Amino acid sequence: MIHPSAAGVTLNFAHDAVNRVDTVIRGLSLLIDHDYSARYLSRRRIITDHSCPVHMDHSPRYAEHRRTERISNTVNSLGLWSGHTLSQYDYSRDKVGAATAITADDSWNHGGWRMQKDVDFVYHDLYGLTDADYPTDAESEAFAYDLLGNRTSHKKRDTSVASYDHNPANEYLEIGTSLPPSENVNHDDGGGTRPELRRRR
Repeated sequence: MIHPSAAGVTLNFAHDAVNRVDTVIRGLSLLIDHDYSARYLSRRRIITDHSCPVHMDHSPRYAEHRRTERISNTVNSLGLWSGHTLSQYDYSRDKVGAATAITADDSWNHGGWRMQKDVDFVYHDLYGLTDADYPTDAESEAFAYDLLGNRTSHKKRDTSVASYDHNPANEYLEIGTSLPPSENVNHDDGGGTRPELRRRR
């Protein structure tokens, strides 16, 4: 494939014995290296980003039922800082596995200032997300649904971000946004959508 940000630069993907992405190489340089969990074969254990001078390890940790429990970002280069945690995200879940909160611990933020913040999630009885409460009201989001569970609106700090219209078959007809263009959604005979059937106006 062609790298989207640099014309003529090719990304090469190498796979392991069970056909999982192992490495991504850009030109002659290693870009990303994947390491997988021995317990959950389809889950990535470490993703090492070689695209910048400071190589980063992105490490998910999983709980029962393969649900994400923690994501850590650590330095794996830069001398004495190697192994230092830059940021860490811990997930809390309810009895059905829906995320109820994410605690973000930015251990190396703004020259060493430690910052901890929570994002809380609220669901309706059918587990549609209704509220995402961030540390600042400006980031908090709210979602509304009709009686069939179709999302009808998305608001951020009481300001409309998007509205959704459906047809009798519960398919999206239009997605309206706070800034134009809105998007008309058309469907093929099987009820699916294709890029060429979506029109913005």
